[in-house]
Amino acid sequence: MKPLRVLLITRECLRSDSNEGNTLLNLFEGLPVKVSNIYCKPGLPNNDICKDYFQLTDKIVLRALLKGMPMGCRVKADINAFIRCHLFLSLHHSVPNGGGFG
Repeated sequence: MKPLRVLLITRECLRSDSNEGNTLLNLFEGLPVKVSNIYCKPGLPNNDICKDYFQLTDKIVLRALLKGMPMGCRVKADINAFIRCHLFLSLHHSVPNGGGFG
């Protein structure tokens, strides 16, 4: 049986050490689901359930609209991909604070 695919759109990224993230992650623990997360605040995900993320903060959206930059940043379980995305945005589009940190 194929796992149920679930998309969570949240304010914060899914972290097992935060209240919001821990509550949502507990709902899916042990179930045959593939969880993806779109989140709207700066931060780095940290959990064992979700492997696909997309960060879309208000700063990123505003800069994308004003400067024609890519909107958002896809994040896989590999956190290095997240860092490379933000470095690319900051180097090629003069984004202060790495495009979403802080």
